[in-house]
Amino acid sequence: MSPRQLAALIPISRRLLLIIWPFLAIVFLLVLLGLGSFDLLSSVRAYVGGESLWSKAQKDAVYHLNNYAHTRAEDDYRRFREAIAVPLGDRIAREELEKPDPDFRVAREGFLAGRNHPDDVAGMIQLFRRFRNVGYIDRAIGIWTEGDREIAALVVAAGELHREMAAGEADPAHVQLLLREVDEINARLTPLEDAFSYTLGQASREAQLVLVVVTLVAAGGLALLGIGLSRRMLRESEAFENALKSSEQRFQLALVGSNDGLFDWNVEKGEMYFSPRSKELAGYAEHEIDSTPAAFIDLLHPDDRAPAATALRAHLRENRAYDMEFRCRAKSGDYRWFRARGHSVRNSQGRAVRMAGSVSDITDRKLAETQLFAEKERAQVTLESIGDAVITTDVHGLIDYINPVAETLTGWRSSEARGLPLHAVCRMIDETTGQTQMNPVESVLREGASLKAASNVLLLSRDGTEIAINETAAPIRDRSGAIAGMVLVLHDVRREREYATQLSYQASHDALTGLINRREFEHRLASISTSSSWSMTPAGMPREMS
Repeated sequence: MSPRQLAALIPISRRLLLIIWPFLAIVFLLVLLGLGSFDLLSSVRAYVGGESLWSKAQKDAVYHLNNYAHTRAEDDYRRFREAIAVPLGDRIAREELEKPDPDFRVAREGFLAGRNHPDDVAGMIQLFRRFRNVGYIDRAIGIWTEGDREIAALVVAAGELHREMAAGEADPAHVQLLLREVDEINARLTPLEDAFSYTLGQASREAQLVLVVVTLVAAGGLALLGIGLSRRMLRESEAFENALKSSEQRFQLALVGSNDGLFDWNVEKGEMYFSPRSKELAGYAEHEIDSTPAAFIDLLHPDDRAPAATALRAHLRENRAYDMEFRCRAKSGDYRWFRARGHSVRNSQGRAVRMAGSVSDITDRKLAETQLFAEKERAQVTLESIGDAVITTDVHGLIDYINPVAETLTGWRSSEARGLPLHAVCRMIDETTGQTQMNPVESVLREGASLKAASNVLLLSRDGTEIAINETAAPIRDRSGAIAGMVLVLHDVRREREYATQLSYQASHDALTGLINRREFEHRLASISTSSSWSMTPAGMPREMS
């Protein structure tokens, strides 16, 4: 298939989108830049409006304070407090935003107290935080700070005046002094307000100029970027076409030379191809199975359909490796095991457009695994059913397995003992000497030979109980003959010893009286006579002679 034919298979609308998407991205970025510029200018405008409210409220506060000095009416002083609350609210917002970690809720409430519009507050906060130390904004904030100091002095003078007026002890001369101080503060504030407005105007004009330049530069840069992206996209598209063509050639070669079944799936169109060999594996002829996904799904075992769909989705969407096993219905009606492996070809957006792979018949391997598992289960049941304790270890002497009898003798559960050294679970001592016995693991692994059954051995269980046992140990070897571990068999001989003692007693005592019988009497008499001199008492009983 030529690149031109391949291009014809791709929808025109999609190819158009592949070409124009860089330019759409450029337009989107330009829109974002324009919105950012609008927000910046809007925030500067909000500060200009806020300064107007600030100045008017300051003038109103001075006016009402002068009225209060002449009328002594609390209503005039209340109006002063209401007017002065505007610059005081702005001061709260400024001081909070000056902090390294400001509380934006406090700053917002301060701006609202300064009668700024709620919709402008967020932009005012962002402008302050981002451009605090930049050019005209920094100068404007410096003027604002100086004005706040004058407002603080005005509040102090007003408070002093109000206290004297409320107490009824106002000295006319002192009142005039306070009013003169208020007029001086007002006179100093007027040029500060003008300077603040002028600085903000300069900042607005400078920001507008900068934004125009930035917009032009960004537009040119984005245009160059778009050209570069488009060229790279075309190169990637051409590389994809070449790779797809090469993949087709490899697939054709694999189709001829492989003994496994092969499949090829056009994901976008839903068309699927099965090689004749893939159908022969299940006993079907070429014409007996349609080459469609539905025909393949219909052959799957009902229990394998959901896992097969999950694995396929994971490969197509997340590019996970596709390697799974499933059962398919053969022509005979039986289900056979198959293993499918596949790989997908993806377009420049990373989406799978085609998938190809192989199918192998693994029924024989599955049968062997089933038989191996059954043998393992039988061995497990056997070990758990025998009357002796069985413990296996690895080559380092760490416990791999203990059967239920071993759990009973040692007092350790299998889950607790697994991974522990043998000597930590099986503590064995010599019954005659009381000395700790040598670890059988060391002997078996060192000599590579079985350890014959040893008697006169006591096993110390977990609770300290002493149990008489016979032990036998043998190495476990792998296929190469190397030692892979050890098996230890412990036989509980307590009951046997009880039987032996009971039989010995019954052989030497009368069953009715419980006294020793004639044979035991003669045996003891013979053993005594060999080591001492004896005489008979009048009653006919032996007595040791000195």
